[in-house]
Amino acid sequence: MSVSQRVEMEGALRLEGVFLESIFAAYAISKGLQVVPRPETEGQQHDVLLEGYNGFIHCECTGLAEITGKKIERFYNDTMMLHDKLLRKYNKGLVEAWFVAATHDEAWTSEASEEFQKVKKLLKERLNIDTRLISSSELLLELLRSGILGVRLVKDRIYWASPEDVAIRYNPAKKEFTYDHCDKSVLDRFKETHFSLLPSYYWDSYYKSIFEEAVKDKMELPLSVFTYYDSEGLRWRSLADLIDCYESYLKSFRRAYVLEKGRDFILVLWESRRKNEYYWLHIFTLGDQKSTTETKYISSTLLSELKGRAYLLTEDLKTSGKIPKEASVSINIVSPTQYWSLQAWGMVPEVPASLKEEIRAYHMAGNELLQDLLSMGVLGFRFRSKNEVTLVGPGIEAIRRAEAGELQIRDKPWYG
Repeated sequence: MSVSQRVEMEGALRLEGVFLESIFAAYAISKGLQVVPRPETEGQQHDVLLEGYNGFIHCECTGLAEITGKKIERFYNDTMMLHDKLLRKYNKGLVEAWFVAATHDEAWTSEASEEFQKVKKLLKERLNIDTRLISSSELLLELLRSGILGVRLVKDRIYWASPEDVAIRYNPAKKEFTYDHCDKSVLDRFKETHFSLLPSYYWDSYYKSIFEEAVKDKMELPLSVFTYYDSEGLRWRSLADLIDCYESYLKSFRRAYVLEKGRDFILVLWESRRKNEYYWLHIFTLGDQKSTTETKYISSTLLSELKGRAYLLTEDLKTSGKIPKEASVSINIVSPTQYWSLQAWGMVPEVPASLKEEIRAYHMAGNELLQDLLSMGVLGFRFRSKNEVTLVGPGIEAIRRAEAGELQIRDKPWYG
């Protein structure tokens, strides 16, 4: 895939605020650490506090677009104050301080980098506290690899998913992406913390919209009761990007051969171990767009058009000799949106009686498509800039599933 063909989704995902804190708390639990189930100690607030037999670990979590010297100065003060209060209350203070930054390295100002090194040195000399920086791709890789952080579709956009959401997430035991909750043993312990009291990002957004509608005239309650940030989510830039990534996905199979590729289709020949040949015509769409919103969806009208297009293409490909006249063809409607009308969903397998002997119809949509592209390493996660995370196709360094099933930072799908 040439540089001009490199795929990067539009929009952005960010890890910040209480969402980042809850994700990191669940990650700590998955590593066998004990999360203190409260947001403050003796009046001193803390993002995530971990307790060990010999002391505590203070985890400062931030997803700011820029890390400045002021942020590091607050971290220094808060760490020392928390140490004093923990020591007074429990007779054991902090042994470590972690600065957890869900940002690209370029988000740090030179002043902040210098200040952090000073803070690290002073905390060790004055209080014997070890300081650790967890940032950039290291942090994102760990959160994804643990299976704590997932993604899921809300209509036609991709959003982060919390540990309690049913979502597409990496399963460390199976070493592949699955559609599920995170590990039950982690969930059980996570529910004992105050972080589980917060709604998931999706439901928080849902209830926020209902709340705003209900109180738009009265405004009796502050909107600050909703803690999660507004996120634009991710979506495909173009149909061509989707087709390029799906072509890479098809090429991951040993006996699959791309015979023809057009503006909205890919013709594939599958060969069985017994040398039997099967023809698949994949038809692609991003969906209709409603007149009042940016949400794209699959309507019965659009599906009818796509199937008609597939039938005519099949005839053209047989006439040109790309498909043998006597061969049957499987049509596959491919769309990244999970947002289908019920009528359209039910219409997929229906084929006119005159074509039933030679055509079968299927579909791949939404979560299934996203899960397969992630599992093959065709799509990968990376920090685009500052605190913006996106999904990218082959040719760009990103966190992808590799040969043995592990997540690694690489620029190719696992079969490449």
